Amino acid sequence: MESVTRWATEWADINEASAITGVPVATLRSWRWRRLGEGPESFTVGRRIRYRRDAIEAWMRQQEAAGTSAGAA
Repeated sequence: MESVTRWATEWADINEASAITGVPVATLRSWRWRRLGEGPESFTVGRRIRYRRDAIEAWMRQQEAAGTSAGAA
């Protein structure tokens, strides 16, 4: 049971990734389809798209840093 709980806390599906990032599911799918390196890293398990929660957090930090103005407090 512990491995199932651990899996549920370490991985997110596309709907959860959308909720966490605020990026629509359709946009996340488009980024994966275009394979331009946009969005958080993801992979598939069968036909399901999965995201590591730490990859989502890292991507969000990158977005924050990229959107921070120079000299902002």
